[in-house]
Amino acid sequence: MDAKIDGTPFSVLMQQAVKLKTHMHKVDRVQFDRWPKFYQNSAFVRDEQRVERGLAYGERLQCAFRYKNEADAKWRSKKWLEAGLNYEWALGLFKWATPTDPNWRNKAVDDADMREEEFLGDTDGEKETILVFRMTCYLNLARAYFKQREYTTARQACDWALGLRVTDKGLLLRARCLVEPASHGTTETEAAISDLEEAERLAGPALKEVRSSLAELRRLRSRDKKTEKAYHGLFDRGEVYDANETAKRRSPEPENKPERPSPDAELAAAERLLAQYERDDRADDARELRDGIQAAKQKLAETPPKLDFRNPTKEMREDALNRGIDLTDPAVLDLLDQLQLEKDDPEAAAKRRRIQARLDTLSMSDMLRELKTLNLDTDGCQTKDDLRAKLLAAYLDADETRDPPPPTKKHLPYVSSWKVTILVASVLFAYRVYTSKLIRPLLFGDPNIDRNFADDYSRRGAPEDPTLFEEYDDDDEWDL
Repeated sequence: MDAKIDGTPFSVLMQQAVKLKTHMHKVDRVQFDRWPKFYQNSAFVRDEQRVERGLAYGERLQCAFRYKNEADAKWRSKKWLEAGLNYEWALGLFKWATPTDPNWRNKAVDDADMREEEFLGDTDGEKETILVFRMTCYLNLARAYFKQREYTTARQACDWALGLRVTDKGLLLRARCLVEPASHGTTETEAAISDLEEAERLAGPALKEVRSSLAELRRLRSRDKKTEKAYHGLFDRGEVYDANETAKRRSPEPENKPERPSPDAELAAAERLLAQYERDDRADDARELRDGIQAAKQKLAETPPKLDFRNPTKEMREDALNRGIDLTDPAVLDLLDQLQLEKDDPEAAAKRRRIQARLDTLSMSDMLRELKTLNLDTDGCQTKDDLRAKLLAAYLDADETRDPPPPTKKHLPYVSSWKVTILVASVLFAYRVYTSKLIRPLLFGDPNIDRNFADDYSRRGAPEDPTLFEEYDDDDEWDL
């Protein structure tokens, strides 16, 4: 349970302070905020990585390949988050940002304190090797962010790869990043089709997959145009009315129709009428009205059943499909849960939004560091969304709702007695001498003592064969 200051938990005060400080310094890091997330991370690395950025070409390339091989291994293990971090470290050896202020760890980010640096090689051969390496890592990094459903950052990684050299694989991957989000629209579809058409003209190794994706997007675009034409002008306003809305508007109503009083006002009027009945000795009317008041209060006190969007009924699924809502999409379910929370508990929803706003500003390294500070393991966290969800749950439980730590085991009190110590040592020594099979030959003699000793202490068994790792499939990587 967090300490409280004037009734406010300390963790809430810290979150508010961080949010306020971030907002105050926002005008000082406009350029930094425009950079992609993976390039922002290059400014905050370990000291040994800063040393590697000063190495010569051969040693620098060797370090970069070491990071890339580690990233490939994490990718084969489906650890997308760690794979992306290693790809970023490999790319950070050739293009990175450096804070010029020695006290940057204790200050906010400022564009004036950031210097961009790069190492592109000296000879033509070095420049070509570095270019191909960077292009491959950018595409692999885009795939890692794609697996974590961070489609904007994945698209930015494709942009940087295509800025080095335009390839059909880079265009295909960027097209997928554009149309994969459920929120994509006509603009993203047209941009993806344009990328695929350019990739088709290049006629590269991925030509078959490019043509298949291009045909599917063109079919979807044609279908959307027909749907838009069919429903064009159907709604005069940007709002959907229920089935009886038109009939209600056409029905004649008085211009100054009084509004219906609230249930609380109706109950208060009924109680006043009940008091009047009791004063007039109208027992039957009072009894009937009292029963009606009790029934009305009980009905108002009843909480309406909460809609479970994750286990919808058949009617809910049909109604959602009619409205164009997919209840099997995790993003849609999260949004519906958040709307339900805002309706039921506005304060909890506001707290959740504040925490999410802070978590959105954290990089992957920051999230790992905070989980370590909170003594939370990262088992089962394969993507950045998993880390964000675990941190969100931890901060939501930061108040009195957090479970207490498990009780520690109680140890027996230590008895300081030299007699007990000597007794235990003597028993252990006697047992050791007896089990070592050395006491019997000393007492009774044994001509084969040398052979027995060798047999008892000889090494048995053979070392096991080393485990073979699964070989890496080159088709899984976007190497060119």
